[in-house]
Amino acid sequence: ASAAPAGAPWIAVAKSVELSKFSAAVEDQGTGITFHVQDLAMKLEGAGSDLTQPVKFDAGLNLREGGQLSAQGTAVPARGALEADVRVKQLALAPLQPLLGKYVKLTIAGGSVSAQGRLVAGAGGAKSTGLRYVGGFDIDGLALNEEDGELFAAWKNVAIDKLTASLAPDLLEIPELRVVEPNAKLIIENDRSFNAARLLVRPATSGATAEAPRPEPGPAADDPFPVRIQRLRFQNATLDFTDLSLRPQFGAKIYELSGVVTGLSSNRDSRSQIELEGRVDEFGLARIRGELNPFAPRGNTDVSVVFKNVDMVSATPYSMKFAGYRIAEGKISLDLQYKVRNSQLEGANQIVIDKLTLGE
Repeated sequence: ASAAPAGAPWIAVAKSVELSKFSAAVEDQGTGITFHVQDLAMKLEGAGSDLTQPVKFDAGLNLREGGQLSAQGTAVPARGALEADVRVKQLALAPLQPLLGKYVKLTIAGGSVSAQGRLVAGAGGAKSTGLRYVGGFDIDGLALNEEDGELFAAWKNVAIDKLTASLAPDLLEIPELRVVEPNAKLIIENDRSFNAARLLVRPATSGATAEAPRPEPGPAADDPFPVRIQRLRFQNATLDFTDLSLRPQFGAKIYELSGVVTGLSSNRDSRSQIELEGRVDEFGLARIRGELNPFAPRGNTDVSVVFKNVDMVSATPYSMKFAGYRIAEGKISLDLQYKVRNSQLEGANQIVIDKLTLGE
């Protein structure tokens, strides 16, 4: 057919479009995540066939699994530009269980996410793919259980008053990250393996008898996703340590662990300062000071760990295994200093034992 004569294109504009009480069941078959949208309401102003024109929107929804989301702002569909004020209120983490289960044998027993801030996309022009979020973020009441229902790790709250996260350019910058009342267990199993290693999901092996050759790893990118945390603050942390490989079994508890880690960065040349202090069992003191880069600990680490006035009676399982006697009385203090330079370890340790009395 012959081409239609050139002329001005038709233009359609809807000054107002409203949607209310919309519901949907959403399933991602790739991850197994499912959730149910309830009471979705949305209002658009200025929507039309000319996609270069900005469209105002105001949207909100509830999730049956728990949580509310809302956003108000402006979008330009033709270039993917977006400026919006977003709010996430107590979004339940439980629907993410299928994704977590692919990596660790843990169950999300509790926890919710909240956030409030400004989301900007495509601000650099027609070809921009950048995405940027500036605002608050926190995770409340996280609880991770093992398959038998025993608690593995939990915290009361992890909060960030203001963070900056962006893609193209990639960046995560946090002035202060607060971790309130974290609780974790470190267990040495009967076979002397750690409980954390036991919880990892091993990839399924195929029936092939010969393993295909693995490609040689290429050079690692220098800080591919920069992360900077100016201050990481711990408040009233608890760590339960248990050694099941001993007979009788040994257990100790570090609690009221508080302090700060400053200058955290994925830059391999950076150094973080550590100042943590807590209590061990009933009368003991634990203190950690030093410098390291947790993203590259083998390069340059200088850490001092001090334990004072720790009751040695709790170490009876060790003394029975290696010396053949119980400990009736005694206190131990440790001053442990470790330095790592280019994967070479240098340790200087001072050990003081007071009033040691061996028993049965």
